[in-house]
Amino acid sequence: MKDTELIRTYVVEIEDLQKRGEYAKACERAKQVLSLCDRDDVDPGTRCEILILAAKSAYYVTSFDEALRLCSTAEDLLGANDAPARTARLFASALVRANVSRRRGNLKEALAILEPHRQTAAGEVPPSLVSERLLIEGACRFYLNEIRSAEESLEAALGLAIPYADARMKSRVLIMLGLVAQNKGLHEAALEYFDRAKDICHAGSDHYGEAAAALDAGILLYRRGRFSSAERRIERAKEIFASIGWSVGVSRSLLALGSLSTYRGEFARAVRCFRDAGRIAEQGGFARERALAREYLGDVHLDRGRLQTAERRYRECLRIAEDVAPEGDIVLEIERRLGELYLAKDDPAAALSHLRKGLRLSQRLQNELEKGAILRCMGKAAFSLGALSRGVALFKKAAGTLQRAGCDFELGKTHVAFAEMLLENDDMLDEAWSSAVEAGHIFGALESEAWKAAAGRCIDRVIARRGRRFQADPVLRGGKKVVKIEYSPEFARHEGFVAVSEAMLRLHEQVRFAAGFDRPVLVTGETGTGKELVARMIHALSARGRRPFVALNCAAVPDHLFESEFFGHRRGCFTGALTDRIGLFEEATGGTLFLDEVGELTTLQQVKLLRVLQEGRIRRVGENRERAVDVRIISATNQNLEEKLGQAALREDFYYRINAEHLLVPSLRERREDIVPLIAFCLCMNGADGRRVARIEEAALKCLQRYSWPGNVRELFAVLERAKYIANGGTVTLEMLPERIKARGGAPDVVAARQGAVAPGVAVRGAGTRVDSSQRLRKALDLCGGNKAAAARWLGISRGTIYKELRRSGLLDAVNNRNRFRM
Repeated sequence: MKDTELIRTYVVEIEDLQKRGEYAKACERAKQVLSLCDRDDVDPGTRCEILILAAKSAYYVTSFDEALRLCSTAEDLLGANDAPARTARLFASALVRANVSRRRGNLKEALAILEPHRQTAAGEVPPSLVSERLLIEGACRFYLNEIRSAEESLEAALGLAIPYADARMKSRVLIMLGLVAQNKGLHEAALEYFDRAKDICHAGSDHYGEAAAALDAGILLYRRGRFSSAERRIERAKEIFASIGWSVGVSRSLLALGSLSTYRGEFARAVRCFRDAGRIAEQGGFARERALAREYLGDVHLDRGRLQTAERRYRECLRIAEDVAPEGDIVLEIERRLGELYLAKDDPAAALSHLRKGLRLSQRLQNELEKGAILRCMGKAAFSLGALSRGVALFKKAAGTLQRAGCDFELGKTHVAFAEMLLENDDMLDEAWSSAVEAGHIFGALESEAWKAAAGRCIDRVIARRGRRFQADPVLRGGKKVVKIEYSPEFARHEGFVAVSEAMLRLHEQVRFAAGFDRPVLVTGETGTGKELVARMIHALSARGRRPFVALNCAAVPDHLFESEFFGHRRGCFTGALTDRIGLFEEATGGTLFLDEVGELTTLQQVKLLRVLQEGRIRRVGENRERAVDVRIISATNQNLEEKLGQAALREDFYYRINAEHLLVPSLRERREDIVPLIAFCLCMNGADGRRVARIEEAALKCLQRYSWPGNVRELFAVLERAKYIANGGTVTLEMLPERIKARGGAPDVVAARQGAVAPGVAVRGAGTRVDSSQRLRKALDLCGGNKAAAARWLGISRGTIYKELRRSGLLDAVNNRNRFRM
C-alpha cells in the first residue's frame, strides 16, 4: 500500500516536471518509479501507465531507442479487459512512437502510426491526447508540404486546447501556426504567434515551449536582418534546451546561430556551429538537422568559392532530405543552392534546370523568401544568356516579392546583384545607381559588416563607371530645388538632445527636474526614440554626473549568470570563476545603473533585484557578508509594463520600486517639427567633419518629413548617415533615400498632420496670444531657413497671410534686414 501511494505521488511529480520542461529530472524520477513497479503487487494497468510515462520521459531527453523499448513493453502488458483504459494507453503509446519517428525525419511513418487512432471517439481518450495527435499530424503535414491539411489539423488542435485550458498544447500549436505563417511570408503574424507562445510558456514555467518559441522567433528575426535581437533569443533557447537535456533543440539552435554568423560574414564561427550541430544530429539520429548541417556548410563553401566541396555537401543534404520529405522545404532550398552553384560555375542552363524545380516548389509551399531568391538567381541566368530585358524583369519581380515578404537581407542581396548585372550596360547606369544605393540603405540598417562593405564596393564601382559622384549639378539642371540647411546650437538643449517641439521641451524640463533628486526613474517610449540619451542626461545633470554611468541590456543577461553579473562573485565559487569579480551594482557605486529593456526581466530576476533596491546592500555569489552600495536606478522599456502587471509577468512591488518618476519619450511622428533640426544635426554636426552647412533636395526633405518613422530617431539617423556617405559632401537627393521611405513618404494625410504639428494655431486667428504667435512664426522661419514662402507652405497659409502675421507680430522689418536665417 505504501509503495502504491509513493508510485502515485511520483506519477504526479513526473507529469508536473514534463509540463515544466524539466525533462532530465522527469527521466530520473521515471527510472525510480520503474524500479518500484517490479513488485508483484503492482497491477499490470498501473505498470503499463508507468512504462508509457517513462517512455515519454525518455523521448523528451532524446533517448529514442529506450522510448520505443518501453512502449513495446507497455503494449505487451495490455490485456483484453478494461477496454477504455486499454484504448487510452495504446493511444498514448502511439503518440510516443509517432513523435520518435517525426524527430528522426520519418514523417510518413509517423502519420502511419497515428492512422489507426484517427477514428478514436473523443470520449474514449482525454482531449489532451487528441489535441497532441492533431499537433503531430499538423507538424508532419507541414514538413511534407501539405499546408492546407496541416492548417486544418493545427486549428482543430487549438480548438481542443482552448476550452480545456491546456496551456502547454496551446503554446505548441501557436508555434506551428507561426511556422505556417512564416512560410507564407506573413512575418509579423508569425512573430506574434511565437511571442504569444513564449508568454504562455513563461507564465507556466514550461521551459521547452519557451525555448522552442524563442528559437523560431530568432530564426525569423535573423532572416529579416535583426541580428542582435535574433542572437539573444537563439542563445536563450540554446541555454534552456541544454539545461533540460533536449539535444535536438541544441542542434537546431546551433544551426540557427551558424546561419546568423554566415549572414554577418563570420564564417569561422558559422563552421564551428554547423559542425557541432551535425555531430549532435548524427548521435541522436535527427535526419532533418543532419540535412540542414550539410546544407549550411555547403553555403559557407559556396561563399568562399569552394564549389566542388559545396556541391558535395548539397548532394549529401539532398539525399537525406528526399528521404524525409521529397517535396519539402529543405529540397526547395537545395534546388536554389544548386542553381547558385551552377551560376558560379558559369553554367546558366544547368542552373535554370534546378531553379525551375525550385520555383515550382516555392509556389506550392507558398515560400515567399525562397521564391524571391530563386527569381534573383533566374535573373542572373538571364543576364548570362544575354536576355537583358528578361533579366531586368526577373530582378524586379524578385525585389517586389522579397519586399512584400519583409525579407530585408535577401532584398539587399538582390539589389547588390542587380546593380552588378547592370554595370556593364552604360544605358542602365542610373538604374544600377538606384539599386546600389538602396542596397546601401538596407545593409546600413542591418548588422552585417561584410554585406555593408559589399554594398559600399558596389556603390563605388557605379561611381567609378560614371566617373563622378552625385553632386548638386544634376539636381539643379533637372530644375529641382535644393535647400541649404545650417545647424544652430539653439536647437540643442543638451549634448545630442536636439528639439524645438513643445513635447520635447517639456520632456527636457522633466529631465532637469528628475536630475535634482535620487529617486528611481522609469523612461518609456517606442524603440529608437532616445531613452538611453534621456537616462544619460539625467545622470549628467545630477549630482552623480562625475561618477560612473553603467548601462546594461537586461534581455542579454542569461539566467545562470544573473547574480554574478549584478552582484559579482568570489573566485572558485563555480566552474569558470577564476578570479574575484565585482558586479554592476558595485561598478556603478556613487553613480547610476541604467537597466535597458527592463521589461525583459523574469519574475525570478525581479525578486533578486528587489532587496538591493530596498536595502541598498548586495552579497557576492560565494560570499557570506553583505556590502553597501549607493546606486541610482534608471530603467527603460518600450513595453507596456502596466499590461505586464495584469498578466502577472511583472511584480507590483518591483514595478513601483523602479517607477518613482516616469518620463515618456514621444515618438518622432508625434513631433514632426523636430525632423528638420535633427536632419541639420546629423548632416552638419554629427560626424560631419566640422561642416556647418548641408544641401538637401527639397523633394527629399518633404519625403523625410512625411514618412511615419516607425524606428523613430534611430531610423532617421541611419537613413541620413547612409545618404551622407553616398552624397560625399554633395547634395542629398531623393533617389538616395530607401524605397520604403519614398513609397510611404508621400501619403496626403501626412501633410495636414505635419502642418498642425509644426505650428498649431498660427493660421487660425485668436488661437493664442500674440507672444505665442510670434514664437511660432520665428520657429517656422528658422526651420525654413528664413524663406517666407516656404514658411507659409509649411504652416498651411498663404504668402499674403504670413506677411500679415509678420506685421502684426512686429517681425517683418527684422526678417527683411537679415541676410539669412540660421537653421
